[in-house]
Formats: sequence, C-alpha cells, structure tokens
Amino acid sequence: MVDYPTSIPIGEVTQVISLIKSKTVGDNLKLFAQCVWNIQGYAQYCLLGDGSPGFIVQSAKGQDPLAELEKLTADGVSAQVAIPWELIVKYLLDELLKHLLK
Repeated sequence: MVDYPTSIPIGEVTQVISLIKSKTVGDNLKLFAQCVWNIQGYAQYCLLGDGSPGFIVQSAKGQDPLAELEKLTADGVSAQVAIPWELIVKYLLDELLKHLLK
C-alpha cells in the first residue's frame, strides 16, 4: 500500500493549475490524473488525522477553487490555517471525470 503524501505536493498543485489554465488537461490526462491523485492523497492525510499538521476544514461557499489552489503555492501550506478541501478535491475530481468520460 502507498502511504499518503505527508507534505503538500507543490509540484503537482502547480502542474494542475498550469494544465487547467492552459486548457490542456485533455491532452495531458495521465499527468493530470496523477497530480490529482497526489493532491487528494494529501487532503486525506490532513482530514483523516493521520499525523496531520492539524489543519481545519474551511467552508467552501463562494470561493474559487482555482484561486484556493493557487494560495497553496503562494505562501506554502504553513501559511494556510484553513484549507477548503471539499471545494478543491471536488473541483479536481469533477475536472478529471469530465475528461475521462468523454
């Protein structure tokens, strides 16, 4: 079994943002899927309390998921007290499914 990532996968977050903004997710679906898998794994690490640094879940109402992802790369996770994982993970999985089910 593969362990959850224990630190924010900054490279994957940056890659996902780039693919979405450039509208090239469909052309790079395997890369996008692997990045989403790592980001989701880190979210689960935080949310399940598996040695998590103690992040709290923030309400996702009215927030832009891409902007929230960008915040993770701007200051790093140490500056993020509340991460709207529901918003971020749902958005990324919706994007992935949209391209997988074409």
